[in-house]
Amino acid sequence: MTETNTDVVINLSKCKNITLSGLILGHDISPKDQCMAGVVQMSNSENIIIDNCDLFGCGLLGISTYNSSLIVTNSTIRDCSKSILEISRGSATFKNCIFSNNGHGFISEDENVTSGIVFPSEYGIALTSGKISEPVSLQISDSTFIDNGNSTLLKVNQYVSRDEERGKVTYAFDNCTFSGNDWGDEIPSNTSDTPVAPTTPVTSFAGFVDVNANAYYAAPVAWAVEKGITAGTSATTFGPDSTCSQAQILTFLWRAYGSPEAAGTVSGSEYYALPFRWAQEQGVISHSLAPDSPCTRADVVTYLWKLAGSPEAQAAAFTDVSANASYAKAVNWAVEKGITAGVSKDRFGPDSTCTRSQIVTFLYAALGK
Repeated sequence: MTETNTDVVINLSKCKNITLSGLILGHDISPKDQCMAGVVQMSNSENIIIDNCDLFGCGLLGISTYNSSLIVTNSTIRDCSKSILEISRGSATFKNCIFSNNGHGFISEDENVTSGIVFPSEYGIALTSGKISEPVSLQISDSTFIDNGNSTLLKVNQYVSRDEERGKVTYAFDNCTFSGNDWGDEIPSNTSDTPVAPTTPVTSFAGFVDVNANAYYAAPVAWAVEKGITAGTSATTFGPDSTCSQAQILTFLWRAYGSPEAAGTVSGSEYYALPFRWAQEQGVISHSLAPDSPCTRADVVTYLWKLAGSPEAQAAAFTDVSANASYAKAVNWAVEKGITAGVSKDRFGPDSTCTRSQIVTFLYAALGK
């Protein structure tokens, strides 16, 4: 179990012949809407077995794989707020499993929680193939789907670069039971060996299948990648909806300012150690770093404002920004410079956590135009 809201519980990369057995895996996060990671994630891994395990939310999704082979038996995926599975290239087999109460999202009952909402995905399961040498297959047998909230059980994506043939997508639901799911209880038809038409064609922007060219953050993402400020969360995904941590925002800022050396001694070997030391020397932060804590809207405008020299600006009229707040002048400056506006006409949302797409948009507005 993890109490870190931006980390998966188990992350396997380039692993082979690993068995997870008899484990209870999930996030212990409060409030639940702050949970921004899945339970199990793997990439470029082979012969991974999950047996007799309980994978539970509030994690965003139970299992996500990339270019891996996975076998899951006698296990449960439950209470995940976004979706059940995302299988990209490779294969996954499930037998005698239970998928229950996933895809209902989360709405905070605490009026003081400003982020407040995790939206479910439209789909419960996503399958994504690549080019012709990168097929994806899913087989689920003798399993039960019950009380899941996604409006569609299965979404098929076939990602290809220009002029390349699509990889095959195959799936089968054999002897499965469906009950009380928002998508209905009709058993999906199994595929043949021929490729199926994608329900949603996937196109690439800046090399990422999860960045739509029409998204408000498309240009900032392209700029940030071009400048080396950040890269994707995988070879084909940017992770626009993933929460940005304190370690990440300070690293992004450090790279945006040219990745300078620190004047003093750098403590630690973590990727954020030098950016943290540099940020201290620039007067951006004066406290110790909680690297996995989420970056808020107040944090990012404060960091940018300090790096700009802490200039004065006309006061902005937000009911949730006190004139005496430590970030009030930063908010005033950011609004005056057009870097950001409020989350509503009279609210700035200083405590709202920022996603990766929002952070690169802040940086692009402040430094890229």
